[in-house]
Amino acid sequence: MSERRICGRRKDVIIISGRNLYPTDIERATDRVDGVRTDNAVAVSVDAGSPTEGFAVLAKSIHHDDEARVSRLRRDISTEIFKAIGVPPRTVAILAPDALPKTASGKLRRPHARELLTAGH
Repeated sequence: MSERRICGRRKDVIIISGRNLYPTDIERATDRVDGVRTDNAVAVSVDAGSPTEGFAVLAKSIHHDDEARVSRLRRDISTEIFKAIGVPPRTVAILAPDALPKTASGKLRRPHARELLTAGH
């Protein structure tokens, strides 16, 4: 039997249809996609607490300005996440290498990443 470790904060947990989804599981699945920078993806809840709750993924890629590559990255990320957790993301945003908010020590800033979605990135 494998051991499961919970990482992150309780407030970052994404709840969909009564199921707890952990952002780190989603982010690790995203990291497996060719073209996504390792440890440069963040998963955040969308419409938390509403019947339409879901999640979004923001990922850094050097291909952020190539529309054909971005389209393929979105599809590949959605597929990889679905294979990992059985739920597809509502939104996948591909960002420039310097666009994902992190702390000075390199930790992901999920609340600030969520703000990027509402700003139209």
